[in-house]
Amino acid sequence: MHEGGIRMPFLARWPGTIAVGRNTDHITALWDIVPTVAEILGQPVPSQANGLSLLPELTGTPGQKTHDFLYWEFTKGNPQKIFSQALRMGKWKAYVDVGQAMELFNLDEDPFEKNDIAGKHLEMIQRMEAAIVKATGGRKLVCLSRNNRTTESLQIMSKASLKSS
Repeated sequence: MHEGGIRMPFLARWPGTIAVGRNTDHITALWDIVPTVAEILGQPVPSQANGLSLLPELTGTPGQKTHDFLYWEFTKGNPQKIFSQALRMGKWKAYVDVGQAMELFNLDEDPFEKNDIAGKHLEMIQRMEAAIVKATGGRKLVCLSRNNRTTESLQIMSKASLKSS
């Protein structure tokens, strides 16, 4: 779930509507496709869709909404247990494998995620942790504490993990 697995090109062609050669740095995710198509078709967005329409960005018109953050988790096994989590907030990206310290990257300066700068940005780590808790409904944060990045586990763990322990 590092940038090689999350950052992907998005191509769109709509002659007469999308300008030829148009490029953007807008941060989006797959879940933005359904609201976009719904808006194009003039249909209501299904209630279970949680993305944002990209139509303003595609057409170059004002009013494009942005995500506060994007969250991903990778699970495996039966029952599904979290193996890793990632969160993108603007230029910042947090990544964590279960039981490990959260890593932090400034993607503007380090697009290949080579330099973990979590130790230099504890306030941003706190914001990332809070965003993961919000994204998961308060149930999952699987990293080690930012205050002791090698031994002290956070008390905020998955309810399912706590039950299975």
